[in-house]
Amino acid sequence: MKDEVVFSFENATARVSVVKGGALTSLHLAGREVIGDFSEEIPYELSYASAVLFPFANRIVDGRYTFDNRELYLKKNSVNQSDAIHGLLYDKTFYVESLVTGTANTRLVLRYEQHTKLSGFPFVFEVRLTYTLFSDRLALAVEVVNTDEVSFPFSIGWHPYFTSDNRALSILEIDADKEVVHDDNMVPIAIAENSLPKRILISEQRFDHCFVMNAPEVKYTTPSHTLEVSSSYPNSYFQVYTPEKSNNIAIEPVTAPANSFNNHIGLQTLAPDEVFHIQWQIRVKDE
Repeated sequence: MKDEVVFSFENATARVSVVKGGALTSLHLAGREVIGDFSEEIPYELSYASAVLFPFANRIVDGRYTFDNRELYLKKNSVNQSDAIHGLLYDKTFYVESLVTGTANTRLVLRYEQHTKLSGFPFVFEVRLTYTLFSDRLALAVEVVNTDEVSFPFSIGWHPYFTSDNRALSILEIDADKEVVHDDNMVPIAIAENSLPKRILISEQRFDHCFVMNAPEVKYTTPSHTLEVSSSYPNSYFQVYTPEKSNNIAIEPVTAPANSFNNHIGLQTLAPDEVFHIQWQIRVKDE
């Protein structure tokens, strides 16, 4: 099996790593570079670029949480080894179920089955990723199935980084009246009024913000094109992050902010045999 799958439709091309949790490593839409590989600047093991974040988004403080009267400990994989971050799928190998090009799009379906009950997440499950590529957009549909005999907790998100030929001259448009307030260790401590304008020139600003969305969509306008990143989940949060060493920006749709296993904000449970569905979409258009 190849480590990656490259697929196209008209003037759009996508590249997906099957050995990095099905992460989208490159994307061109309508002939524009939307997502590029910047792993020489920031290794994937530090960026988690385009990883699907399951069974938790962002971080679980100290890797510790309690569920069903059991204290559980996730593997700590943050830079300083203090927290568990970005879920359990980012380094898993997915299998290709199908790759089909039709008259309207190209569709890639990947599958992962977790049969082992990990000490920090002692549950089994299946995840199916369906990438659908059109000429001007890409949709990622995620299906999670609880194949266990008991319920488990979860949140879910996506961690794509978007490229710009000049990030400082790029603009974010975010419809959010509230944001999550974090302490110095990026642990949520409150939800407050969003002090930022809805239309933000990035300039030299640095972001590591989690917004409580009014509508589950963020617009990102670069000097060459405009992107719309959207989620099918109505109560979405969006995390926005600007790394120092890169001209990229992460715009992450998530169903819950950081530390959801402990603060229970946005936390859900999935019952045995229950299926959870969500879809995210990236659309590009000329300005």
